[in-house]
Amino acid sequence: MVLNKFSLIVFIQIILIAIVGMLMLFSLQQEFLRMTTAGLFMLWLGLILFLNRYINRIHRDVRRFMEALRGQDTSYYFSEKKAGSYFKQLYASFNEISRNFRLIRIEREVENQFYQELILQSASGLIAVTEDKGVKLINGAALDMLGMEKLDHVSALRSVSPEMADILDKGHIGGHQVKLMVNGRMVQLAIKTTRMKLEGTSAVSYTHLRAHET
Repeated sequence: MVLNKFSLIVFIQIILIAIVGMLMLFSLQQEFLRMTTAGLFMLWLGLILFLNRYINRIHRDVRRFMEALRGQDTSYYFSEKKAGSYFKQLYASFNEISRNFRLIRIEREVENQFYQELILQSASGLIAVTEDKGVKLINGAALDMLGMEKLDHVSALRSVSPEMADILDKGHIGGHQVKLMVNGRMVQLAIKTTRMKLEGTSAVSYTHLRAHET
């Protein structure tokens, strides 16, 4: 609807420019219409400048809107009160799209927090490792199985289990068995590593741990 109205307004303005241009050419051939020719020329020039300003404003606002979306800035707001009838409708559409994106973003954040909380409270150990071998996520169960209070980088695992550190460092996919001493007890860890890459993000290796005393 908005684009249809924009096309109609531009079409009408082009028709007016053409009509005024033809009238101006006709008046140029009549010596007694010199003042009329001057007036028509001013009107013709004004219509061209108005159309140019109108199109430039549309282009500018669409560019600003797309840049805001590209930067994921869903807080960007177009004032509808200061706009004309067409621009008011256009800005209302922009603001509605921004609101929808904002709602989707909030829903995703809530879902991510929910799933992250489930992971943190899970009885199974989970370690998420980024491409630079930083630990993006580790839950309490995994820390308990490793006998560690925190783990920020794969390299810190070498003091506990060099074998497991190698598995995570080299990104070996699949199942593995690792033995290590935890609080004076020999524990066997069943490790299963998968690799996932979501659109627009770097790859992350997810390692699931299950402990069995030996």
